Amino acid sequence: MKNTLFFLILLFLATSCEKDPVFIPDRTELEPGKNKPPFVTICMPEGNGSSKAICIPETDVKAYLEKGAFLPDRDGDGYTAFGACTGQANDCDDDDPNIHPGAKEICGDGLDNNCDGHIDEGCVRENKPPQLFQPEAGALMDNGCTDRSDMISWFFDWGEVPGATKYHLYVMGRTATIPVINLELTQSQYLHQSMGSYIINTNTLGWTWKVRAFINGTWSAWSERRVFDAEPLNTDCSN
Repeated sequence: MKNTLFFLILLFLATSCEKDPVFIPDRTELEPGKNKPPFVTICMPEGNGSSKAICIPETDVKAYLEKGAFLPDRDGDGYTAFGACTGQANDCDDDDPNIHPGAKEICGDGLDNNCDGHIDEGCVRENKPPQLFQPEAGALMDNGCTDRSDMISWFFDWGEVPGATKYHLYVMGRTATIPVINLELTQSQYLHQSMGSYIINTNTLGWTWKVRAFINGTWSAWSERRVFDAEPLNTDCSN
């Protein structure tokens, strides 16, 4: 497969070489009357940040590449790389034959497939919310002690969302007016610990939690809202 791809690249470069007037043979054995090998176009650096297109024998390509020259179309897709000395020089990824101007944009791969400077343009994005793992619905969570000898320790865990850069965790008591936890986090889990705190028995039931994910500059919808309870006050106390 690699040999076939390399042959196609050289075939393209040989065709472009026929159209290119710059011709610099570098083989002393190319004497009159001898069979000449095919010629291909390469880009030869000139030392000032630019490069010049030259035609060389196909058999000399490897030697020129070792000297710092480069193929203007490495992936053989017919589009030359940015900064190439020949062609349109508009291939934004010359190592992938499926990426070039005019290619079909593939939604969700995170790549600029058609080299227009945008990723996934024209695609309909559906930012799915995270899947909640722990605590499960109806779980019984930790509570503190009236003598403040124990802490409240709650662990929240949810599934990672591909492409998400942060998450928003929201935890609310049934009778509360403000959330107990309202945080943006980079990890898909969170351990909440509050030393010396406790929840009175009239407020232990009906706690809720939910999470949303930040993807490609926008927040997803909220996940399902799960309900859990806190254990009765002083359950884990030593006295």
